[in-house]
Amino acid sequence: MLEQELLQITQTQEVQETIATPHGIKYVIDGTIHTPRGKSLQLRTVWIVDAGQTEPRFVTARPLKPAQEEIPDEPKA
Repeated sequence: MLEQELLQITQTQEVQETIATPHGIKYVIDGTIHTPRGKSLQLRTVWIVDAGQTEPRFVTARPLKPAQEEIPDEPKA
């Protein structure tokens, strides 16, 4: 199930960043997966096309931090 959710991100979302490395080209793609409990989770995924290869492979994923709510300034004493 997780694999399908991650692949769905690559098929429906745009590449946010492309990074050339000595090992190949990395692609950063943000998207949303759905957990078995029905929750949505925004992730940043990283994929690489290794040097000399044509197919991307999954490298890592991490949750994107939700937008922080603005905290009002505390009154000065």
